Amino acid sequence: MDYAFAPGRTGYDNIMKLLFRRRPDTSLIDRNRVTRIDQYLNHLSTAASVALPVSDFIVASHGNDAGYMQIQLADIRLAGRRRAETITSFEVLEEAVNTGVINIPSSLTNPRPVAGVPAAFHIRGCKIGQAEPFVRKLKEALGGQVTVTAPKHFHQNQTIPRVGVLEFLGYDFAIKRETAFANKAELVAAFQAENLTFFEGTPVPNDSWNDWIPSNIRKRRTAKRFTVNFGTPIQRNATHQITNLRVNGQFRYDLEAFTYTITFSGGAPGTAHADRLNHLSTSLNDDPVFASGHEFPMFSRFECSSVSNFLDAFTWTFTWAARTRVLTCVGRRHKYTMIVPVTDPATNNLCLNFFPNAGNPTPVIRLLPENDSRFFLTV
Repeated sequence: MDYAFAPGRTGYDNIMKLLFRRRPDTSLIDRNRVTRIDQYLNHLSTAASVALPVSDFIVASHGNDAGYMQIQLADIRLAGRRRAETITSFEVLEEAVNTGVINIPSSLTNPRPVAGVPAAFHIRGCKIGQAEPFVRKLKEALGGQVTVTAPKHFHQNQTIPRVGVLEFLGYDFAIKRETAFANKAELVAAFQAENLTFFEGTPVPNDSWNDWIPSNIRKRRTAKRFTVNFGTPIQRNATHQITNLRVNGQFRYDLEAFTYTITFSGGAPGTAHADRLNHLSTSLNDDPVFASGHEFPMFSRFECSSVSNFLDAFTWTFTWAARTRVLTCVGRRHKYTMIVPVTDPATNNLCLNFFPNAGNPTPVIRLLPENDSRFFLTV
């Protein structure tokens, strides 16, 4: 039996709960007092209703490629903070490794249902599989004995009323830059110059960018609907089939910000922008989290190759508070993202998993196996 966990209360989490309830050989852990990963694992270890051994663990959480999951790991307090961290960052995982707070006991997973096949911890959440150091640290925090998988793309879900629930992926087509594009034409040209491809290597047609990108490129979120095909038709009922469906995509514009503070024990940072930028560069180069030898340096979390590249990727503003002797440094950059459903370019068939409602005659459809490296990272 697989045991699933989706403790959030967003629309995404609620649909994942429905999906897990329809997924064969899966039991959803959905209890008011089980809201953290450590509580989920403890429940599996102690509840009489849980049939051991666990085949696989499945956890749904919002996430991103910067090493972030919108889920609480345990009662972990970093750097002497009074409150526990309610999200999971790389630093939270480091503390979990040190304390063993989410180490999965062998009694949960052994003996294996299939000899030689280890238990897997499957993450469902956007782009987490792009942050390989984060996923590897999660595996270490879990005790190192389970395989961990995570999506490399946006993870999406959708219900078909009275029919079933499907999950699919969305491409993360994105451009980040220090200054904003002036208009749609500039942004379209920039995406075309990126020479982006679909998962099997086919180039994205140049005309697609003009169709996908909205006229107002400064609006934070613009919904885009895509008509996709089902390679295997889904039965609406005993006599009617669904062969295509409108699914969600989206254009996103984000003004990303990074804030860093420097406390001066003496002197002042000066008033010139160049002087303050030099102070920031020195501080970042002395910060262990920005060191190139760090397992997941902060600049890598923003798709940068070094501290120098990180500084160049943002427009910086500085605020000096003479009373507290703190220089606040804020870097901003513009990010444009086009989320497009992952389909077979030759057929427009959606790459999906589909789980029918009880009584629906459609068999389960699984076209997104976690061991497919085009879609998931496995460590």
